[in-house]
Amino acid sequence: MRKVLALVFCLVAAGQVAAQESPRAVIEKAIQAHGGADQLRKARMLVRSFKGEIFSFGATVPFSGDVTMSLPEQCRWSFEVKAGGQGVPVSLAINRDKGWRSGGGAVKEMTKQELDEQREEAYTIWVCTLTPLLDKPFELAPLPETKVNGEPALGVKVTNKGHADIKLFFNKQTGLLVKAERRGTEAGLEVAKEYLFSEHKDFDGVKLPTKNVEMSNGKKVADWTATGYKFMSRVDDNLFSRP
Repeated sequence: MRKVLALVFCLVAAGQVAAQESPRAVIEKAIQAHGGADQLRKARMLVRSFKGEIFSFGATVPFSGDVTMSLPEQCRWSFEVKAGGQGVPVSLAINRDKGWRSGGGAVKEMTKQELDEQREEAYTIWVCTLTPLLDKPFELAPLPETKVNGEPALGVKVTNKGHADIKLFFNKQTGLLVKAERRGTEAGLEVAKEYLFSEHKDFDGVKLPTKNVEMSNGKKVADWTATGYKFMSRVDDNLFSRP
């Protein structure tokens, strides 16, 4: 009897996936929900300002700053962390196959592991701009319908050789991207990373999230709000070079 019930469950689950829209249709609907392909391509090159809190070792640490992106190969994060009542400036950047970080007045090259992880972070942000997914070499596969923030969501698994799979989830009604998942590393250990997106607003014709929550192995590690998006037609390469 148990085997029969298991078979029925598998058939029902398979039917639910099959009944969904095709992965490409889900992505195309999402692109339109976010402003359309022409507008959304602007999100590959921008400056995003933010403020929020980091949760680490039982402490809550306020931070603010911005990230400049020329996706998928160049990103520079510059922020100030409030520690002991003082603001501590921290920066890190990837510039194609190189990366560096600075803090406490010292500038260091990223280790290979750090560089690989930050490049995957930039790649994930690029994937979340959605329009690259309409082209090769991305492969799209459906995921079972689930719930995100208590509302039905359709899922698409994104596969691209040389990168970890990314699972994207879209609000079933609005089509907006509300969650992304991937495998990453922290302190040399593999972890499950989740990104939750909400409170989308229009910025120069592009609908983007302002509320962002980051999770690691099911625990909240950061909660921040995007305070502004500035789109650019080009970014100076020198911005990403080691100071």
